[in-house]
Amino acid sequence: MNSDSPSIRAATLEDLNVLAVLNGVVQALHVANRPDVFRPTEHDAVLDWFRACLGRPNITVWIADLAGVPAGYLVTVLHERQEAVFSRAGRAGGN
Repeated sequence: MNSDSPSIRAATLEDLNVLAVLNGVVQALHVANRPDVFRPTEHDAVLDWFRACLGRPNITVWIADLAGVPAGYLVTVLHERQEAVFSRAGRAGGN
């Protein structure tokens, strides 16, 4: 793999602080540009949110490392739909 290419891995509980710090950078941009939609967050609340995500079987949090330094993250959620009168059972991923 090229040294400029990020490595992607699933986050673990040991990554909670890294995730909260990465989130803080992006959240600050959101708040600065759209304060009508976004609000400032508290570090401990973000830690709790990611802890809850990592504890759910349908959620995976991915971390991108660039040259060994965490550079970003993505949260994926697997949505499952039960078969019903009008639709078939299915799965879809989202973020």
